[in-house]
Amino acid sequence: PICRAVWHNRAAATATGLSHEQILGATILELAPDWDDPALRHEQTLETARTGVARLGSIESCRIDGRIHWFSVDKSPIRNETGAVVGVLVFLYNVTPHVLAEEQLRRSEARLHALLGSSQGSLFFFDRRGVVVDFHVGSLKAHLPPESTLLGRRAAELFPPPCAALVEDRVRRIRVEETLQTLEYSAACADGLHSLEATVSRSE
Repeated sequence: PICRAVWHNRAAATATGLSHEQILGATILELAPDWDDPALRHEQTLETARTGVARLGSIESCRIDGRIHWFSVDKSPIRNETGAVVGVLVFLYNVTPHVLAEEQLRRSEARLHALLGSSQGSLFFFDRRGVVVDFHVGSLKAHLPPESTLLGRRAAELFPPPCAALVEDRVRRIRVEETLQTLEYSAACADGLHSLEATVSRSE
């Protein structure tokens, strides 16, 4: 099989930057020379045509007007009435906004972790059940359980018994009141007794 284009919609023309006349009869190598790996993508299309096995959810990139765009690509075999593969239907979904948002989130998380790395304070993220799903342990961690056991713990398990119930109550109240909750407590560490403050805030 050669896999030349025989039909397309307006979105395909936008994705390739080509006219209707340029698209019809062209292979992917001709349609998208700026695709991330046109030779590989063409071979994958040929493989779907040869085997009849669909290829779904491939994230691919190309350069259009000097800017990189990302697409989720599905390739499904087209069969005739006897079941023989006679072509490949390629769906392109523009996922550029999602990819850019994920990249921005990764950069924000990297900046946050860098900031937390220089902080003495500890930070815990609880889900709606009040269970730890992520954390950063600062320099004052002698009174905390081992870091390898923190995920999945409840708030009350992270603090000394005298204030454990108060912390659990603050986590419970923050779900309803949405106002900052604070409490002061003392914890015995290797170098003596420390006076600490815990702040509970809500994050959407």
